[in-house]
Amino acid sequence: KLLMNSRMQRKLINHFYNNPKSLFILGGFFLAIIFSVIRYIAGPEYDFSFFYFLPITLISWYSGMLPGILLSLFCSIGWFIFDLLLLNTHTNFSAAIVNEIFRGILFIYVAVIISLLKDLLRRERKSARIDHLTQIANRRSFYEYAKSEINRSHRYKLDFTIIFMDIDNFKSINDSYGHHTGDKLLCVVANTIKNNIRVNDLVARLGGDEFAIVLPNLQSESAGKLAHKLQQTLLETMLKNNWPVTFSIGVSTFNKALPEIDEIIRRVDHLMYSAKLSGKNRIIQEMVSE
Repeated sequence: KLLMNSRMQRKLINHFYNNPKSLFILGGFFLAIIFSVIRYIAGPEYDFSFFYFLPITLISWYSGMLPGILLSLFCSIGWFIFDLLLLNTHTNFSAAIVNEIFRGILFIYVAVIISLLKDLLRRERKSARIDHLTQIANRRSFYEYAKSEINRSHRYKLDFTIIFMDIDNFKSINDSYGHHTGDKLLCVVANTIKNNIRVNDLVARLGGDEFAIVLPNLQSESAGKLAHKLQQTLLETMLKNNWPVTFSIGVSTFNKALPEIDEIIRRVDHLMYSAKLSGKNRIIQEMVSE
């Protein structure tokens, strides 16, 4: 029996740890019950409607609209039940029903507004980190992810690679075919890179025709192979579309000792421009292990 109880406790703990929304829902309903009991004890002279907004707001914000609406109905029904228990609250039964309908509508309105506000803020945060043209990460998102992975690489002594890529002769595409074709080319490049890297890698458009790829826990040899594969795949894609562009690429892999993000970017950016100045359509790679 004790063994079964301990197993059930572990399962519950694991469930709430992996599903924090469930914990908020349970906590919200628990708060609603507490407020209902307090109201019953305090009597009809005290209006506790305001206190119900706390669990409704918390659940709607952290767990979504549907749990918020369900809790709103639960609070309204709970209030109605205690109204019936407090027989002297209303002069007639219909007054209690009308009051609870309006109170339930108010609770649901709050739940919907809070959940919509959370969704709006989430979309705005996502939009602020996405390049609107190519729908991949932008410069801000690149810096945030790179800093996070640098810290992780420091902690676990992992290799860390960044690739910088510039599209050679991109200006001629805009001049000869128009900006619409140039935009289409950028989107094709972004999707091609995204489809040929790992799930935990990140590709970002830094601006113009410059792209960067964060490759956590990737050694120098593997990074070099990936860079050549990407270049070859991109060249084949450009050829299919009759776009006369190539790609200059810089690859920096850092082993154990990682400098600050600005220094890493400076180094890989220098490699990319060295590739461009030395004839374009080249890959220059370095391994930093000091």
